[in-house]
Amino acid sequence: MISRIPIRNIYYLLCYAWNRLEEDEPVDVNTLDGADTVNLLAQLLVALTHNAVRRGLNRDYLTRHEELAGVRGRLLVAESSRKLLFNHGRAACAFDELDHNNLPNRILKASLETLHDAETITGENKIGIATVVRELNGIDAADLRPALFRRVRLHRSNSHYGMLLSICELAYDCLLPERGDGVHRFRNFVEDHALMAAIYEEFVRNFYSAHAPRYGYAKVSAPVINWVATSSDDPSADVLPRMETDIVLDGPRKIIIDCKFYHEALLTRFDQKRLNPGNLYQIYAYVKNQSVVPGWEDVEGLLLYPTVQADFAVGYDMGGNRVRAATVDLAQPWPQIRNRLLEHIAPAGDLRRAYH
Repeated sequence: MISRIPIRNIYYLLCYAWNRLEEDEPVDVNTLDGADTVNLLAQLLVALTHNAVRRGLNRDYLTRHEELAGVRGRLLVAESSRKLLFNHGRAACAFDELDHNNLPNRILKASLETLHDAETITGENKIGIATVVRELNGIDAADLRPALFRRVRLHRSNSHYGMLLSICELAYDCLLPERGDGVHRFRNFVEDHALMAAIYEEFVRNFYSAHAPRYGYAKVSAPVINWVATSSDDPSADVLPRMETDIVLDGPRKIIIDCKFYHEALLTRFDQKRLNPGNLYQIYAYVKNQSVVPGWEDVEGLLLYPTVQADFAVGYDMGGNRVRAATVDLAQPWPQIRNRLLEHIAPAGDLRRAYH
């Protein structure tokens, strides 16, 4: 199922999941084609790197050690004495200097070089990568490893590196063991069910965070719901499972959304398609326990499944609360996906407000 998501829609999923969708798209999504996610990442990384170069690559203060005919910064007395530098009118010094050869740029260059040697990279993308790597002259490629990405700190002056580094990290996560021939192989991350489930959940959450306020929703969050349960001893309460929500919308409607990323939204048994009972029990528990909170008496529940085959939407009144299960077809053009998601939260007849 997920392998048939158009590459341009994967781009939108990633942008929302990383919370990096801006008015100016780094690439023309209409030119994206095929199912090779390696070339998608390469194309995005080249375009965004060009943008960063035009904007001015980020510089950080880096500590340099040099032997100088004078003193600059901090004098390294022990080193200068050991090397007898004072006898020659020189001194070992340590000083901070603004430099492009910082960690984000080194990760960027290493990622580009790795994608350049990918097994399935197209000739056009290979040329594009080679061109942009030349613009990173004077920057050393980092030795990529997981801990390196966690060391990067984004702030106001380098916040535009957010999506760049997200692409670099995703590419690194998809890198397969080397064969020894200098050619890098990558797995198609769209085929990684656990990864796509996480991307889908973040996509839906950030989509509603961006668009729900236009309908009067004051808050989009993911709180833990408390059980309406009492116990005579603490151990009994401790073993209750945590009701950790995916998305909760607080506004003109109170909606709890649970994202379910399955190959098939409906289970088939004896030629009869039915909702997943575990999913239904879960969202029902969320709704009924939250409905006792003052102001949340009419809370709704929504199970939201992705699909590229059969769309469906069903709803039920369960003990006074509405519970729905629906799909969003990720194979449709993006405007239809957007409208489908907005229909789930818009007051009746109010869909047009999102665009005016």
